[in-house]
Amino acid sequence: TTINNVLHAAMYTDRPVLDPQPLDFARLVRRAAELTRTRFQLGEEAVRYEGPESLVLRGDSGGLETAVLNLLDNAVKYSRERVQVEVQLDTPAEGSARLRVRDHGLGMSRAHLAFVFNRFYRIGSEVRRSSTGTGLGLYIVRSVARGHRGSVSAESPGPDRGSTFTLTLPGLPGGTHAA
Repeated sequence: TTINNVLHAAMYTDRPVLDPQPLDFARLVRRAAELTRTRFQLGEEAVRYEGPESLVLRGDSGGLETAVLNLLDNAVKYSRERVQVEVQLDTPAEGSARLRVRDHGLGMSRAHLAFVFNRFYRIGSEVRRSSTGTGLGLYIVRSVARGHRGSVSAESPGPDRGSTFTLTLPGLPGGTHAA
């Protein structure tokens, strides 16, 4: 996992998507949620998807899958005993996508929000001891978002109050929406 994270970080840093291909982002997100449930041995209710059945846009499917899996992985890792992750996908504009991943776990202070997308950044020593990771996952998410001319942001009402990460992808030329 560490080697893959380092390779992904190098692969997606400062690289725009040169040849975006049509992909069903809703299907990709649902598949990532299913993979996350399987990987962490969670029930269906632990990671819930809400959104369209299909949302076609153009992009790099490998990079987007990596980004979504990293968001879901973090949501599960930083949850408390009862994992409850809400995954919401919508279309703020034709051909674009907005993915929100919300957990009800550890949350973070305002001070951490400014740094969570930095390379190798980990929150607090207590979290470091209780959760494995390289500090590259959210950096990779940001790199993939930027490569797609999109963005990612984090919100948290504070420690022990959960976090919401929002990945926004603009409409790339040739993207279409199907409900």
